[in-house]
Amino acid sequence: MSRSHRKVLARKKVLGLSDLPEIQINSRRVFVRVDFNVPLQGGKIDDDTRIKAALETISYLLKRKAAIILGSHLGRPNGRPEPNYSLKPVAQRLSKLLGQEVKFVDYQGKLTEWSLLRQKIQPGEVYLLENLRFYKEEEENDPNFSKELSRLAELYVNDAFGTAHRAHASTVGIVEYLRPAVAGFLMKKELEKCYTIKTQLLGPSSEHLKEVKVLNRIVAFFNEDSESGIQMAPKDPNRPQKGQKSKK
Repeated sequence: MSRSHRKVLARKKVLGLSDLPEIQINSRRVFVRVDFNVPLQGGKIDDDTRIKAALETISYLLKRKAAIILGSHLGRPNGRPEPNYSLKPVAQRLSKLLGQEVKFVDYQGKLTEWSLLRQKIQPGEVYLLENLRFYKEEEENDPNFSKELSRLAELYVNDAFGTAHRAHASTVGIVEYLRPAVAGFLMKKELEKCYTIKTQLLGPSSEHLKEVKVLNRIVAFFNEDSESGIQMAPKDPNRPQKGQKSKK
């Protein structure tokens, strides 16, 4: 096997939520990026598979009295409020599945409600933010928007595998300001599958090298930090780091 093959196949530890000490979770405010991009017809959910997939992570946090803020996208509202893409029906369905109220945070043009939420959320409560893509800053990975998201919590969990490859504020930008950042249970399972898949794809040849490199970029979001041992997401390569000037 060539050196390039060995490098691509290298397996790195994926640190997840259960790897954190309980003291970092108990009664803490936790922002969880979930994938609630479910099919809707007339405001009704056709398939709640993706909501159910997030229950393991949410239940784990609730048992530890965490204060949970959930963030997701739904559809493509193009950076503006669109009633057809509201997550309100998701909050109602999730309430039934959890057996407790999931409080819905409506669209806030100036994000003022978010700062109030940080002050009032209590351990054991669950809040769901309105569709993050109602804000154009989400897909732009806007630093100020990312910072506002980060201020909501003390811990970041990404359980949205389907959007992990996108450099958006709730997947990449937020971890510039909020750490530790770890994988949820669903995310960790999918990342473990990635290693198996890329091993099968690559094999003795380089026929599927491109596909494997894509998988590696996703896995890289949750590689172990060598110094802290805490899982971090990568920095946005398009954002200038401290001491660097923008290329624009």
